[in-house]
Amino acid sequence: MAPIQHKGVIVIVEEPSISRLVRNVLRREGREVVVADAEQALTLMEQGDSPVKLLITNRPHAFAQMDGFVPVLYLASAPDWDLAARTRGLRVLQKPFHARDLVEAVGEIIPRG
Repeated sequence: MAPIQHKGVIVIVEEPSISRLVRNVLRREGREVVVADAEQALTLMEQGDSPVKLLITNRPHAFAQMDGFVPVLYLASAPDWDLAARTRGLRVLQKPFHARDLVEAVGEIIPRG
């Protein structure tokens, strides 16, 4: 797989339709977004060429070792509330959600300007 360039917001969601939705909604809002798998995301964060501003994932446990290192927006229809409560820097956006809910959540985590 070819290396990907970091874009600020990294989306790590197994369901391609959800990944595309999140990417497209945030790009329309002017956000720089890349879709990656967990391994690619960890590599991008380790490279440190430009800071990761936000991870959006439905698998926050894959990033538990980074507790508080980078904000995580956890997308889930049935969130693990215990995990959410004990993970610093994690916010839950419960599915189903509207595009405006996603935009609002991202804006609260990484405000513009």
